[in-house]
Amino acid sequence: VGGKPRRRDARANLQRNASPPTDRDTLRGCATDGSTEGDSSGIHRATLNVAAHRAARARAFRQLRPAPNRGSTPRERRKRATAEESQFVGQLARADTCRRVPNVWCHVTWTPRRCTLHVAGGCTGVHAVVLKTADMHRQWPSRRWSAWFVATKLLLLLGLLMVVAGVTLPSLLQHLLDAGVRDAIVWQPDSPLATDKRYRGGDDGEGGPQDLVRVYLFNITNLEAIRTGAKPALQQVGPFTYRKHSSKVFAQWDTHGHVATKEYASYMFEPSMSGAPLTTPVLTLNLPLIGVVESIHSVYGPYYQRLLDLVVATLAGWRDGHVDGLFTRRTAAELLWGYEDLLLQRLMRLLPSGMIPTTRVALLHNMSGPGEAMARPPTIYDTGVFDVRNVWNVISDAGHTEATCWNQCSEPVRGSDGKQFVPGVRRDTRLRVWASQLYRSEAFVYQRDVSWLGVDFFRFSPDALEAGLDACHFQTIAGLMNITTPMAVGMGGRVGDATGPPVFLSAPHFCGCDPVLADGLDGLVCDPLQHSTYIDVEPITGECACWSLWAPPLCEGAHAQAWCSSSAM
Repeated sequence: VGGKPRRRDARANLQRNASPPTDRDTLRGCATDGSTEGDSSGIHRATLNVAAHRAARARAFRQLRPAPNRGSTPRERRKRATAEESQFVGQLARADTCRRVPNVWCHVTWTPRRCTLHVAGGCTGVHAVVLKTADMHRQWPSRRWSAWFVATKLLLLLGLLMVVAGVTLPSLLQHLLDAGVRDAIVWQPDSPLATDKRYRGGDDGEGGPQDLVRVYLFNITNLEAIRTGAKPALQQVGPFTYRKHSSKVFAQWDTHGHVATKEYASYMFEPSMSGAPLTTPVLTLNLPLIGVVESIHSVYGPYYQRLLDLVVATLAGWRDGHVDGLFTRRTAAELLWGYEDLLLQRLMRLLPSGMIPTTRVALLHNMSGPGEAMARPPTIYDTGVFDVRNVWNVISDAGHTEATCWNQCSEPVRGSDGKQFVPGVRRDTRLRVWASQLYRSEAFVYQRDVSWLGVDFFRFSPDALEAGLDACHFQTIAGLMNITTPMAVGMGGRVGDATGPPVFLSAPHFCGCDPVLADGLDGLVCDPLQHSTYIDVEPITGECACWSLWAPPLCEGAHAQAWCSSSAM
């Protein structure tokens, strides 16, 4: 309400009024008629008498002393004192007396509906009076108006915070999510143990990739009828299930964000997941032997046609415990893990050196350890540390960045190995998988949504457009991949150097192939749900959680390709 006096005077007045004054002190500072003694400016002659001052002083120190000759009862004296006190303080407030009266200090505190004037100094003592006059009441808003004003401010502040959060929070959360995904899928020397174990693998089966390899074999059931010209009747035997443990060793990182590794694999048989024991006998074509005959024909040409016919006629009449002409009967374990072919051993003595490099035939191969993988060229991957969109793309396969073994075209090494893709996979994403055994990359397109253990995945299948006729990849029959030349010359070889038997690959039971192929055999029933190739990808991380890939196994021996093509079918 008014200005402050000097701090020394106000502090002295407060200290002086800290204890109840006596009647003599009161009369010394104030005149009996209500005017202040020695005060030239005055207080507009306020009617403050001794009784009113005593009442104010008593209220300040919570003491009530009766004033003589001022009423008959204490109640009346208190009533008059309160009225005179309110009149005096009201005059002080309206006339702005606090700035003009010496030795008087005033301070006002207020709430929306109440104003308190604190007065100290002079003859007034120390007291606080609640002002409820109309003039003072109009200076502050009502409680309802103040509450609405505060609520409006809070709502505006809350709205501003929500707008800021709506703009920044999604990007912040997305940044944190991307950072977490990147730490989980980018393989570095200082990667977390789970990430390192996922890529590096191991033989202990904890954390590393474990693939279930199911092998199916076809048993010929009508051998005698075939000799008379009947169609072969096939019986599917299996599956023979193996748990494949892949390990990447000798990993070396460079400054370009690449890692070079060498990989070896081992297989563990799972009897509980298999449909037949490994001792199951299987009658099939002696395809390695037929491969040798085809190799002789491709090398020597028609000049040795009579010799070849003689060799075939001799082989057709060969009989022993395993060989029955052009057919052989072996156990599943021998067909999968290898056996010595006695007929190939005899032909090896008759044919020129190098025509038959080995007489052992095997479908699968168990590496003995890292030492065997050390002799092979490394495979280079992009870790995605500089660009996560390139995470785990194959840069070089066995030292080759492209396959030059195709017809007037080259196939660049591209795509993932099928276990990790770019994070943030969408339904319109086109995935690439580098299949080293096919010497080319395969495109996968979205098929449908699937769920595993409450987690949603996207299922991708091979693009049907790439299964059509393709002159570049020697694909002259729909759905039948021709890898004759690549198997003969290798990834970096030339087309003109191709020699050897024809090798074709297809889906099981000739699914997706020309119907003419399946019509020549009995016992083949294509089931797209069971015999299709697919991969299930978690869309956020891009990790492949489940896949069913029908791919040819690694074969041991230069002329075992024909047997591999038969097993893939």
